[in-house]
Amino acid sequence: MANFFEGISLSRIHKWYLDCAKTIESLTGSNSTASQLLTYYLSPDKQHADTTKNKVCLQVLENGANEYTTGTYVLSEDYLKKTKEQSNYYNIMQKTYIPIFFSETNINKGIIPRRKNFPNKDEFEIPWVQSLGFSSFETVGMINDLNSYIDKISDKQIHDKDFNISDIVPKDKQDKFDVFVGLHNYAVQAEVKIKLTSAYDFKKPRAGSDNKLEPESIFGSIKSWKSIFIDYYDFNQEVGFTLPNPDYTGNKSSPGKIHPEMKKVDYDDLKHGSLVKMITAGLAKPFFVYGECQETDNRLLIKNRRIKK
Repeated sequence: MANFFEGISLSRIHKWYLDCAKTIESLTGSNSTASQLLTYYLSPDKQHADTTKNKVCLQVLENGANEYTTGTYVLSEDYLKKTKEQSNYYNIMQKTYIPIFFSETNINKGIIPRRKNFPNKDEFEIPWVQSLGFSSFETVGMINDLNSYIDKISDKQIHDKDFNISDIVPKDKQDKFDVFVGLHNYAVQAEVKIKLTSAYDFKKPRAGSDNKLEPESIFGSIKSWKSIFIDYYDFNQEVGFTLPNPDYTGNKSSPGKIHPEMKKVDYDDLKHGSLVKMITAGLAKPFFVYGECQETDNRLLIKNRRIKK
């Protein structure tokens, strides 16, 4: 099939995607943020701009959008928790961000150059930002899982409409799909405050020498950690994504349906070109995604870490 939507009007395609947003809840469970994000994109009249949050997004993404006219979607606390648990957030924070803050991977970044510039200061604010999400290897596995679950759910929707999604898709998988389909990749700007403390080490006593203090050792503790989650929700018309077909009935002749014989639409047949065309037609609009939280996890709030000189 060259094009799943061949010969279909843009307004009808718009309705198909709105219906598809609802079916995504079948994969991601109730209160699906992935579903809400797609619906928000397809509802430009309902979007509202938070200029303060959008300015932060623009500083990170530098994508030329306008903070006054671009809508803002604020992620809930529950969804941020899902995102941190189901993507590579903690892994990247521990293996990349923290070594940067403590100047372990680069002595020209983080705490060491700040201490050199302000030797009498003992508290510093340090920001860092980069892209997070899912590796290419994990992405392939997730797409394969999605294909399998879409088939099972489609059959249940026709033959057993009262089915429980948890009987097919485990809760942790629902959460992972919600993050994977909703954000996939995103940026995190971490803003930490590091408090420095000093300690002196005594030399062992030696005959004929006084017991002088060794040069001070500096220890750092992360006093506070704020993470800001940022994304720009738009589509690349050259890219595709396998989706469930909300018009699936199992009967090719079902009236008013788009290919009702197909349970799902493969990404090769469903490029995002139609979603991009909807912008010009006033049926859709990209927007900024924003979320923030104060970290309380002890894996990140490091205490008394020695600063190498």
